[in-house]
Amino acid sequence: MRTIIILIACTFVFIGCENKPNIEIVVLEVSPSSITFIFESVTVTQQITTKVRPENATVKLIWSSANDNIATVSQTGLVTATGLGSTNIYIKAGNLSKTIPVAVISSSTVVDEHTIGGFTIPTYEIPDKDVEITSRRNTDVTFPAHNDGMKNTMADFIGANHIGPGYTLTEPDCLNDGGARMLELGSTTIKTYLVNYYKPSYPVGTDWGTKEITSAVELAQTKHYRDLFAKNLKTFTLGCYIFDNSFGHPAVYFINQFPEMARLKEYQELYELTYYLCKTYAGTGKTFIIQNWEGDWACMPSPDAYYDPPQEVFDRMIAWTNTRQDAVMAARKAAGCENVYVYHAIEVNLIEKGIRGKPCVTNNVIPYTYCDFYAYSTYDTQKAEIGFAAALDYMMAKVTSNRTGGKSQCFIGEFGWPFSLDNEYEQSRIKIAENVLKVAREKKFAHVYWWELYDSAGDKIGSIDPNDYPGYWLVTVNGRYTAIWNILYKAINGIDFPGYEPPKVPDFPLYTAISGKDDILSNGVKLKNLDYDGKIEIMEYGGRYCWKTVQQCMYFEVDHFAVTKNDRNVDVGITYFDEGVWPLSLHYNSSSGDIAKVVRFNRTNTNEWKTYTFSINDAGFDKLFHQGFADIRLSDDGEPIYISKVVINKRN
Repeated sequence: MRTIIILIACTFVFIGCENKPNIEIVVLEVSPSSITFIFESVTVTQQITTKVRPENATVKLIWSSANDNIATVSQTGLVTATGLGSTNIYIKAGNLSKTIPVAVISSSTVVDEHTIGGFTIPTYEIPDKDVEITSRRNTDVTFPAHNDGMKNTMADFIGANHIGPGYTLTEPDCLNDGGARMLELGSTTIKTYLVNYYKPSYPVGTDWGTKEITSAVELAQTKHYRDLFAKNLKTFTLGCYIFDNSFGHPAVYFINQFPEMARLKEYQELYELTYYLCKTYAGTGKTFIIQNWEGDWACMPSPDAYYDPPQEVFDRMIAWTNTRQDAVMAARKAAGCENVYVYHAIEVNLIEKGIRGKPCVTNNVIPYTYCDFYAYSTYDTQKAEIGFAAALDYMMAKVTSNRTGGKSQCFIGEFGWPFSLDNEYEQSRIKIAENVLKVAREKKFAHVYWWELYDSAGDKIGSIDPNDYPGYWLVTVNGRYTAIWNILYKAINGIDFPGYEPPKVPDFPLYTAISGKDDILSNGVKLKNLDYDGKIEIMEYGGRYCWKTVQQCMYFEVDHFAVTKNDRNVDVGITYFDEGVWPLSLHYNSSSGDIAKVVRFNRTNTNEWKTYTFSINDAGFDKLFHQGFADIRLSDDGEPIYISKVVINKRN
């Protein structure tokens, strides 16, 4: 009896072994795709996880490290840091293999000026200002797939600015909370600041220590930035300036001066930062883009689009820009840049002004520089597809004619608009987001950065106090994910953000339409009572029922069944109370892409009701004003205006 039982058991085992299939692995996925360790006195490890397809494949993984003195790996995928430097972890499964770059960097936060991260910066020479320009072109630059604007995924393409956040949600310090939020979005790129005003830039949950930080490279070595750079992000765009304030504010001092000492300081600090990043993050595949803040505003004593800077300001900006670019090129050449990328960019913000032939950075600086990247802060053209596309084409034409012969790439440094109390559905922000994503992707721009991830203000949603701050946030202080977050998430991941719910319908109207004693509206014209810069009040004045400006402007939407965006010859008739002597201005969308072309006449203080007709020959009404709400606006130019009627007609 015992013998029979044994025979049956053996037979069962034999049959089971005979039927077990050998299924080949077709796809091997690993996470994370790269590892950066901060080497402390205690052991630091990272578990690599794997996924295979088909899921029932016969799995036999072989793990190895290129250099056990920097990092070891177990046959279960546990990586352990053993020394400073960079190496690769290899995973082999049949005919498939994966390589994971590993960087192990020092935990030291205080370093000697020229001994950074355990290595010494080599001696460098600052080129003379009059060195032949061809010798300084960035002929060494190559762009990895995640930065080339053609092969990069939507995760590489879509990012956000994370500057001056007023709160943190999941991680203790606000700088790294932003990095965690971008990973939650599915993005692999983020834009932050690396500046001497780092404390107000990242004020929540950060401990910067008691020692004064005197340069960008020292700031990059603090634990907060090391932790950020260690996250599984590919591209870090860094707004960065010298830390020396003796020449003036580091972002704008070249308006007045660019002395030799400033030139030396710019070169030194950007060289040392670039060399540090190249050496420390070698082998990680990470990208760092060093840039300025909105160059056109930086060229003006105060931001005013009507101000035309003199050529000597642009000349100083050219010298400033090329000095910074020289430093980045020299440092990355000296460092070798083994699977790490450090670039330099300048940002412009008034391209529409350049299209009109006015002095601006796009016209007067870009052609005389040789930056790796050029960035555009898009607020002057972002609201309409045609105008925005024209701006990008114009920018790319200028970049193509620069001193690299067109080797440079472009990206969007800022786009976005604040949540507005008159627009609970965020339609204005949605239109801008969709427009910029569509056009910039078509134009093969490398990245787009929404302004911004978190805001400096608290949560204003639900408030109707007109004094409330209009936030730009993707995620609010109470953890609410906005409509724009969902748009970006869906663009990256192909699905709606889990659990996302659209905002509720507001209890207040989106606009105020008025009719009364006089037929104040005709031809489908609607007044937009916009509590931003277009708030009005209804009143009796001069014997008539009318509107009065409380803020500067009156906004109007035109029924596009009456006047389309292709109608060029249009008359705009207004009945106004002729009080005061200041101009009364009409701003309108023009067929040439101008968002706010201006025509005006002077009031004559007769204290009578009068009618004036603006005759326009280049109309292109396309709802560009106030984030897609209006086609035209009337501006009081300093004195209130009273309007009792607006009539718009097409002319043959």
